Amino acid sequence: MSTVNPKYHQIERIDNWGVPLVDVDEAWEDFSEKFREAVASDEPGWHVIKSQTALGKTQALLEFLRDTPLRVLIAVPTNNLKREVCERAKKMEIEVVTSPSLHEIKDNIPDVVWDEIQALYDVGKSPMPRIEKAIAEDDVECAKVFKRYKRELSEFINSESHAITTHRRLTNMDVSKYDLVIVDEDIIYSTVIPSRETVSLLMLKKVRKKLAASDPLAAKIRRILKKVKDSEFFTLDEIDWRREYADIKMAVNIPALCSAAYFCYRAASKQENDLTEDSITFIKPVKFYANKYIMLSATADETICNLYFNEENVRFYNCKEAANTGNLNQCGDKSMGRSSIRKDPSIIKRIKRWTKFDYTISFKEFHKHYEGDLHFGNCAGCDMLKGQNIDVIGTPHQPEWIYKLFAYSLGYDVDDDLKPGTVVVHNGFRFRFMTYADETLRAIQFYMIESELEQAVGRARLLRCDCTVNLFSDFPLKQAELKESKYDTDENDEDSEST
Repeated sequence: MSTVNPKYHQIERIDNWGVPLVDVDEAWEDFSEKFREAVASDEPGWHVIKSQTALGKTQALLEFLRDTPLRVLIAVPTNNLKREVCERAKKMEIEVVTSPSLHEIKDNIPDVVWDEIQALYDVGKSPMPRIEKAIAEDDVECAKVFKRYKRELSEFINSESHAITTHRRLTNMDVSKYDLVIVDEDIIYSTVIPSRETVSLLMLKKVRKKLAASDPLAAKIRRILKKVKDSEFFTLDEIDWRREYADIKMAVNIPALCSAAYFCYRAASKQENDLTEDSITFIKPVKFYANKYIMLSATADETICNLYFNEENVRFYNCKEAANTGNLNQCGDKSMGRSSIRKDPSIIKRIKRWTKFDYTISFKEFHKHYEGDLHFGNCAGCDMLKGQNIDVIGTPHQPEWIYKLFAYSLGYDVDDDLKPGTVVVHNGFRFRFMTYADETLRAIQFYMIESELEQAVGRARLLRCDCTVNLFSDFPLKQAELKESKYDTDENDEDSEST
């Protein structure tokens, strides 16, 4: 390996980096030992076990449920995974209940009713009054569906058995009746970071006009409008929600606005295309009730866990890493961010002609350029591409304000800016990348990009499956083999013409 700085769009492997890989059986034994250690520990707080995708965490979890005398709550990222784990538990004759979700029955109720429910969710209000109204009126189209939902909700709340829910429901949920909460996958990335609201300044002014000048919410809005004149990030105190706020008929999540403390001003002229007005985005507070939590994840990051949960509340277990059965090829000669692909979206079709792989995961906005249902942002836990060859195309950067707002909410300085061509060392590689000099901001940025890429690559289950994933990104992952891409060569053009 060269000792000089790498050229632009060049990734260099660092010799003898990291801990030697082991075989799958040894990795499994190591994970099992750490899981037993975490379960046996008397320490409350968060026990975070980082182990590879496809190692067998879900099966280990179900076997634990079958044998333990503890009452356990499991939280998974999505409703689909919730149902999948429930079915596997029932086949093993494990008594378990699942939390119901209105999103799972939306196709069984009229669109107009669902729109009303979604509107209530959007403004932070409970949909239960709308459900009760439909039942009381014996609405022929949805009363039966809602009665079943209420019955399942009551069973979930009152059950004495193990239970399965989603990450989203777990947040702000009283878990005191459970002896242990096991979180499958990284809840910080799936739920905590995306927990935010955006409101235009114009809408805030309209809300203020509906309030008395002495009202605490009116005063908070006035402070927001004053702060945005000279601050991009700012903090305000939480205020109590008042019953009269429920009568404000506007598309603003007022309960979240009342409880919010960390804000970011976003000018329409400087931000994403879908932001048409000057706005503020704020963190919706997430609360985890006191209990013992065990989080099982392939993407959890020790630094981020310590930052968010507080280091004294975290015990982190790094499991041994096994060599993949399959192959991960890294083509890093182009940045492959959204903006670069927007300039030349046909690059996706050229890649597909070259690799001849059937399956692709990339950005949702370029979906018309490839076939498949998966994209960055909806990959977690999906098993439909197990054992398949996949092209993962893109480096999933987030808008800079997302990195900074999360860092700001943790109490860190956010004055640093992204710098292109910064030489970094990560995952056993040296390469240039648009990132921060500030270590905390860089850790947050790398964590978010790597989590998304690992989720995408993980759909193939390379650890146990003999298949190949081609990763077209300038952000290298562990166990990647550096490959030269040839989709823009004359040879590839000739191949495409002859097919």
